[in-house]
Amino acid sequence: MDRPEPDLKSKNRPPQELPNRSPQKAADLAVKTYRTIASDKKKRWILIITLAAVILVGGLLWFFEHWRNSMINGIFDKMQMPAAQVVVAAVESSSIARNLSGIGSVQAIQQVVIASEIGGKITKIYFEAGSFVEAGTPLIQIDDAQQQAQLMGLTAQLRVAKLNLQRNKALAENNFISQATVDNLQTQVDTAQANLDGVQAVIDQKLIRAPFNGQLGVRKVDLGQFVAAGTAMVSLTNLSSVYINFTLPEQERSRLQVGQQLSVTSVATPGQKFIGRLTAIEPQIDQVSRQISVQGMIENRERKLYPGMYVDVALGLSQNSQVLTVPETAVDYSLYGESVYRIVAVQPDPKVAELDPKSPLASLHYKAERVIVKTGDRVKGRVEIVSGLVVGDRVVAEGQNRIRDQATVTISTEASPLIAPTTPARP
Repeated sequence: MDRPEPDLKSKNRPPQELPNRSPQKAADLAVKTYRTIASDKKKRWILIITLAAVILVGGLLWFFEHWRNSMINGIFDKMQMPAAQVVVAAVESSSIARNLSGIGSVQAIQQVVIASEIGGKITKIYFEAGSFVEAGTPLIQIDDAQQQAQLMGLTAQLRVAKLNLQRNKALAENNFISQATVDNLQTQVDTAQANLDGVQAVIDQKLIRAPFNGQLGVRKVDLGQFVAAGTAMVSLTNLSSVYINFTLPEQERSRLQVGQQLSVTSVATPGQKFIGRLTAIEPQIDQVSRQISVQGMIENRERKLYPGMYVDVALGLSQNSQVLTVPETAVDYSLYGESVYRIVAVQPDPKVAELDPKSPLASLHYKAERVIVKTGDRVKGRVEIVSGLVVGDRVVAEGQNRIRDQATVTISTEASPLIAPTTPARP
């Protein structure tokens, strides 16, 4: 079978042509395409020019600000600020007494509220409110007429029982009566004596006496008043000596010893100090406050301390060896620690003296240098300096709020009443 011959002309046939367009439409399309391309290029150039302008303006502003700040700083650097005047105190080596301070209260060594042991009507009042009485002094009499009558009858019975016993003892010695009879009579005597003692005890209870020497308080009952057992009548306080109760932190326990001297001051007695001794230390520490209770005793012969009074207590410890101290006003306290301004002498600057002989830097002047210190105890307006300073250093004791670190200062020669007991150091 014969195959059909391939059409060799079909391989060389040109591709199918696009539909024919009119020349006007082709021209419009070309113009539109050109305008689009031109618009995109214009936008890019506008963006580039804008960014360049912004960068240029920002650079100019930064340069101007930097130049202005440098000029201002240069002016201020050339200006000499007036030196602040300060009061200066020297670092001293002295011996200070260490104290532990606290707030305490006064307690009487002997204090009671006298009350009736037995009920009855008050028939006599022997005292005046606020008076001083001695132990055994009658204070109040409660009606005891009935007991006095009973006492008289029991006294007569006792006398008869004793006479009977005495006669029968003589008969028993001659064997006229039995020993049993004598024993019964002895029992009667003992019973009569016991009854009499019981009535006498009631009589004694109805006469109320002072149990110890002291000062009476305000009377709380009146003559003729009927009182029950336990009724409070008057207070009695011995003020010759008083206890001082106060607390200290538990970490101070190792520094406490019975017999240490303590001093007490009170707002009720301004300018007066009372001296006593530590008498007792509580062996237990409060679990809530972590405080330890201590007690001292003070002689109160002038009766100026009263029970319940609040007092400031200073417990003296051992005398300290030589330590460095500065006025308390010299120490600046902050969250970063304690610091002082130390005065440093600066020699004249030859270059400044040559350019400006009137400048403060052209002669000997002083600067305040901030120094971090470690402080210890504070006693009588002075602070112990543990580290940071040495003997001979001078520190600013007044005027710190007017200076800063490395500031030039002038030293005042006038003494300040705020600094005690040292005298301000002179340049």
